[in-house]
Order: sequence, then C-alpha cells, then structure tokens
Amino acid sequence: MQAVFFIPDLTYRLALATSYQDAVYLYTSRVLSRTRPGFDPPWSDVGLPVDHSFIVTNLITQICLIPPSDPHFKCLIWPTFIAGAECRPSQRALILDKLGSLYEALTSVNVRNAAWVLRLMWQKQDTKRRERQGGGDDDIDISFDWIDELDSSRLDWLFI
Repeated sequence: MQAVFFIPDLTYRLALATSYQDAVYLYTSRVLSRTRPGFDPPWSDVGLPVDHSFIVTNLITQICLIPPSDPHFKCLIWPTFIAGAECRPSQRALILDKLGSLYEALTSVNVRNAAWVLRLMWQKQDTKRRERQGGGDDDIDISFDWIDELDSSRLDWLFI
C-alpha cells in the first residue's frame, strides 16, 4: 500500500518566507546601491528599481496574512521593521499596529525599540518632505535613505 503523508497548511509558513524574501530584497537593494565618498558600486549599472512600492505592498500583505495566534507571527519583527522603513505615510498606522501585536505576543524591548526607531525615522522623513514640498503632507513617495539614518545613529540596532 502507498503511504499517505499529511501535509499541513503551509499558508503562514509561505507568507513568512515571502515576507523575508521581500525584506531581504529591499534591504540589500538599498545597501548595495549606495554610493559613498570614494566608492561607486561596480554593479550600479544593473538597474535596481528605484520604486520599491510594489515589493513593500507585497511585504505588508504577507505580514498581514499571519495572525498573532500562529507560531510564525513571532518571527515578523525584522520584516515588519523593513516594511516600516520603506512604507508610505498612509501605511504607517498598519505597521505600528503589527508592531503593537508583536509586542503583546512577545513583550520584547526589541519590538518597542523597532517602533521607536521607525517613529524617529518617519519624523525625519516628514521634515524632509515638508522642506521639499513647502509644507505639503501628502503621500508622495520621496527618496529617504533610512540605511544612512541607521548608520549615522550612535546605537547599533538588531531587530530579529
């Protein structure tokens, strides 16, 4: 007789894997495409997309698929932070909601710090947006180097 194996529903595991795939893409594309004094990436002609909005939207969708009751939910700190760093102002409340749910599930200072760092970065981003647009506060996606913001911080952050 043929053995039949039960395959559990992999929906949440696939959502977690996809969220990490998207977060890794967003992070590495930002890091690898940076130019610094005395260094221009030799791969800058590869043409990494400047507009990450589709990937960010997919990342947020994958994060939202995993309910707090699922064991995979507790693995979402880093992808949620990356989504927050890349998100549009209209998506910020959702990111903070997810971080709040993560904090309730984990009661971890790591989650609280991730939300704090995001809020600081968003304030700087909003200030730069107002300076460029003369006071407008719409949802226009501007170029904001959040990697540089983390680099210039006096603290090292690891949101795992």
